[in-house]
Amino acid sequence: MVVFRSEELDLELSFSDNVIHELQKYRQTGAKLETGGMLFTSSLVSNVVDIDLISSASDLDVRKRFGFIPNKRTAQTMIDKNYKNGFYYIGDWHTHPELSPSPSTQDLKTIKSLFRKSKHDLTFFVILILCQSNSFKNSYVALADGRIVHKCKVKTLL
Repeated sequence: MVVFRSEELDLELSFSDNVIHELQKYRQTGAKLETGGMLFTSSLVSNVVDIDLISSASDLDVRKRFGFIPNKRTAQTMIDKNYKNGFYYIGDWHTHPELSPSPSTQDLKTIKSLFRKSKHDLTFFVILILCQSNSFKNSYVALADGRIVHKCKVKTLL
């Protein structure tokens, strides 16, 4: 398990070993194209949010070496399906071909826009940029509230 924390929002995001293992399959190594998907949780009632489920890219998504654009219709269908099964959409993930990724201007613009345009009762959306390295802890994780993006740090367990 890896936990990322936002001090500003007093929130933690917990990624289980199973979710990390699934995400690691998509690391952008070699000549692979960017890929991505969505992040889901089964509970929104505490300041610790467990990422319980992820989706992966569909055949209708646009994948490039330095870009990933999900198909909106396919994404909404996945959100609706998972909601019926008790999972809440809380953000997106995608890959970068970097050992320690940082978001592009477009990445930040997109997550803020998604937050503002989506119908939800959340105080944030998650953006995860999966690193190229074997260490999931080097990934970029942030919480966006529509205006500000709050970068999360790996929580060190004592």
